[in-house]
Amino acid sequence: MDTKTIVDVIKVLYPSRYVSRDDNRSAADGNKQRFSTLLLEHGEQQLQDWGVIASSSPLRRSKLASSNGTRIQKEILTSSSYLLQSSSSKSSRSFVKNNRRFIKAKEPYINMSSVQGRLRLCSKSIVFEPNDISKGVIRLPFDKMIKPPTIIAFNSNLNDKTIAVQFKRVTVMKKNNIISPYEYFEKKVEFTFTFEHSTAQNFMDLFAKLFRASPLDLEQIMKPLFDQPFDPSNFFNMNEQPRTNNLRVFMLAPLVKTAGCAILTETRIYFQPFNGVQTTMSNKALSWALSDIVATARRYHRLRDEALELFFDCGPSILFAFDSYKQREEIYRLLPKHRIVLESDEVVVPCHTDTSFLYQTILLWKRGDIDNFEYLLALNSAAGRSYLDLSRYPVFPWVLADYSSAKLDWSIANGSNESESAAIEMFRDLSKPVGALNEERLKSFRARFESMKDDANPEHQSFLYGTHYSAPGYCLYYLVRSMPEHMLCLQNGKYDAPDRLFHAMSQCYASLLTNPADVKESIPQFFDSKSVDILLNLSGLQLGVTQNGTVLDDIELPRWAKSPKEFLKMNRKALESEYCSQKLPLWIDLIFGVKARGDEALKAHNVFHPTSYLSPKDVNKMKTYEERMQAEFQAVEFGICPDVLFSAAHPKKTDKSTHRSILADAGRVFVQDTFDESENKTRDGSALPKLHQVSSPQKSTNTYASPSKLALATSTSKLTEGLENEDVPALMKENLVLDEGSSQGAEMAKYDATCGENELKVRTLSLRGNGEQRENKGTRGTFGAEELLSPRRSALLAERKHSFRYSDKEWSSQLLSIKEMHGGAVSGCCLSINDEKSFLVTTSLDGSLMVHTLQAAKNSLVPDRRSFIAASLVDQTSNRKSTEDQRLHPHRSHHSSDPLACLALVHYAGGHIAFAGSHDDVVLAYGINSACGLASVYSHRDAIRGVTLIPRPPGCKFGTHLMLTASWDATVKVWGVRIMKGEKIHIEKDPVVEFFDADTSIDSLDAISILDLGIAVAAGGTDGSLIVWLWRFDGSKEVIFREESTKRGESCSALKWLHWPNGDYVLFAGFRNCSLNSYIYKKTGMIATSKLNLGSPVSFLV
Repeated sequence: MDTKTIVDVIKVLYPSRYVSRDDNRSAADGNKQRFSTLLLEHGEQQLQDWGVIASSSPLRRSKLASSNGTRIQKEILTSSSYLLQSSSSKSSRSFVKNNRRFIKAKEPYINMSSVQGRLRLCSKSIVFEPNDISKGVIRLPFDKMIKPPTIIAFNSNLNDKTIAVQFKRVTVMKKNNIISPYEYFEKKVEFTFTFEHSTAQNFMDLFAKLFRASPLDLEQIMKPLFDQPFDPSNFFNMNEQPRTNNLRVFMLAPLVKTAGCAILTETRIYFQPFNGVQTTMSNKALSWALSDIVATARRYHRLRDEALELFFDCGPSILFAFDSYKQREEIYRLLPKHRIVLESDEVVVPCHTDTSFLYQTILLWKRGDIDNFEYLLALNSAAGRSYLDLSRYPVFPWVLADYSSAKLDWSIANGSNESESAAIEMFRDLSKPVGALNEERLKSFRARFESMKDDANPEHQSFLYGTHYSAPGYCLYYLVRSMPEHMLCLQNGKYDAPDRLFHAMSQCYASLLTNPADVKESIPQFFDSKSVDILLNLSGLQLGVTQNGTVLDDIELPRWAKSPKEFLKMNRKALESEYCSQKLPLWIDLIFGVKARGDEALKAHNVFHPTSYLSPKDVNKMKTYEERMQAEFQAVEFGICPDVLFSAAHPKKTDKSTHRSILADAGRVFVQDTFDESENKTRDGSALPKLHQVSSPQKSTNTYASPSKLALATSTSKLTEGLENEDVPALMKENLVLDEGSSQGAEMAKYDATCGENELKVRTLSLRGNGEQRENKGTRGTFGAEELLSPRRSALLAERKHSFRYSDKEWSSQLLSIKEMHGGAVSGCCLSINDEKSFLVTTSLDGSLMVHTLQAAKNSLVPDRRSFIAASLVDQTSNRKSTEDQRLHPHRSHHSSDPLACLALVHYAGGHIAFAGSHDDVVLAYGINSACGLASVYSHRDAIRGVTLIPRPPGCKFGTHLMLTASWDATVKVWGVRIMKGEKIHIEKDPVVEFFDADTSIDSLDAISILDLGIAVAAGGTDGSLIVWLWRFDGSKEVIFREESTKRGESCSALKWLHWPNGDYVLFAGFRNCSLNSYIYKKTGMIATSKLNLGSPVSFLV
């Protein structure tokens, strides 16, 4: 290998080296396949594939219903059947024949005839990939299977090669090899597959094990398959000697996890993907020369510290996840330690996540050998961020704030213009996180933070931002044009709504300043002139049309950029400017430094959801598999904070002292010299495969740790010679003794800038995770909700407090307390009252969901000072407290990226779960006790305006509850929901039944189970109409009541079913025109019984 410098090692981190690619290609010939695990469900794995000949035909009397609303095709079938029955004329038969051709052309998979391709058996589905690319890849999910596969016995021979299987839903992808949203067809179809080179029994045996297998069962099924021996014919040189035996690993790429085995020889590292046991590609392996490795980095796999990234002189890096931390470290020790040039001497190349690499990088940055861009790349890698992991993607700052001017004033950037106001106009304030850039928006975040205080529960951790600055969805928001398949994978086969897609720089930055759910930072590609593919629609993707008629194509650039390449160059120029270089350490403190955790983070308004700080140590403390999986899912999907690298303020370029701020355990450098026997296990509890004890030709240089003491190996003399004496960190001069009461790897020492060479001032510091030793006292805010109201609004509220009073001789009501809870209109309200814990749950069109606790005062009907009541009906003889004693006490808070329009609350199995419908077509399940999102489902094609849940009726087989949703798309759908102990929940991805009879958008919904008959479902229209269905327990459904609109556009905004003690079922309907109507259900139908004008629009009925 040619001699490399440390600068060369950093350049392997340039984003242009990493392109969107299919990681599921043949290792032997590189032929690209259409199939990729990106086409499967998230987490689903392919097990085996076969060459087959496929045919298909529709089942008789099947109902044709396409997911994209092909009602025309349904009508054609109806007309065809009528013509066949009523006429035998030649013209009629010709009409039917032509229509059948039309249907076949639109849905070619229905009548496939002898189509060659590959059949892939995956953990949750069967996938057929035709050889003819004009035909789409077909996915057949197990949960949509009508009848399990059977072998078609044409004779008594047991080696029959044909199977038949029936499905009621088919997903079609990548027709003509074009990346586009998936097509879903609801149609009963029978497929037959004839195996060309094997018997059907091989398929049947493996399918029998997979069908209905749980995640734990699947792990056990796949375990022996992972143990397949490495094929020696894959060795690059037959004289190679392996230094390890087979290692079960995953090769990781964005949203892709390929299982296989790895083996290390003296010259190469091999990866043999597991794709089956009898296919032509199962034994082909990828390999890389060890001499081409120029750098390494320890990485995470989800929330486990057990992955390793290898960087190469040419081409992108690779990322392997091993069975355990120990196995990763033993492989790392066997890798050769290449040498690079620094200060005219040769030194060992450090791992990117070694502290020594960080020391060298800071020195190079201060000397100007690397620029700001390269320095941030190095910090990201040192903090565990990788292009191959979307949950830990590299984080870069938004630098410019001016996206409207025709020209940028570079005199400001170079420091020649001393105007601070001009700098504020051009540059983003790097001393603040994105969420704090807008003071008005920050006030609402502060109010929410204050509202989360829970004096009764000191373990509860408040947070400012419910969303993170970096998460898979945010990264793909920027990268949708260069990684469209990944976006479709993450979005269940569709792009986001056009108005929410990345389409203009000005619009994107404006959202960062105003949207309460948008606090995302930037990515490296915006500063690399070779990454123009993120701004150009080079693939011709059909991304849709916005509401104002704009067809989405290339990104709309600011006027000061004449081309995408110029825009990227200008962005880079701004990052490298003198102004930005002076301010950059402040931003580093927020992301990688002292303001990323603890009290300093609170002071800087930089506190995120507690799950974003989870560490491997926190996960290991969790008792159950389900608890660990839930925590990992929450963190990986919604954002993880980088590792902390600095324990004091980051030095400026002009500072002489460079390294005193570096955290002693930055980058997870410390490798255990001796391992506890309990650690010699894989995730499933089995023993780790032993490595061959072959001596390495070169002595390894590492840092080792014991539970109480850290020490650096001796091969550092040449490194320290290149540093100024005052800059040599104390860690390199003397062992650092940890505080015995602290948690290893979580609480470390900070250097005292005034101490001597060998003196250390020790203090505990919260770095990562939220374990028991955390010292994060910063969960108590100082921002009261009242302080955030403007004088004008406070006056209006005071006026409303005095004016709101109603009384008569029978009862009276008095407004006890009023307080702003949301930044937008309240859209949902549910009240739960019981002896142990009572609370109020609200949602808002600002996207927030809040939970407020209520506790009744002793010997009084009036809640105590921690409670909130909007309009309490109080008996005249009860003891009234002053309004000053009534306080709003929010207990939990959650924020969605889109308006939340409706709400339902369920108490079951000891848990309390709120279901909120959003304008993003999604229903979100939120655990009130666990304070996190539990599940979600894309349910409609427009905003969801109604959601309600009822317990599963007798004889119903769908989970523990039925969830009903209504939308502006004029449909009502019913979903199976299973709620388990510990607030665990599963929502079926497909509806149980759908109602299409509404003639207008639906604005309200409620349902009730009628004894021994069925479920009555009521939906109110935006035009004031009302429709009621009866869904009988035998599966039939009918419209039993319809009231046309007479309200002149005034919506039916609220519905409530009640079951009276006398056995009657009564429906109340509230309208925007202030009226409240009631209806009673009779076996003969619905009867209107009363009407009342309330004097104000009706929003909720509780």
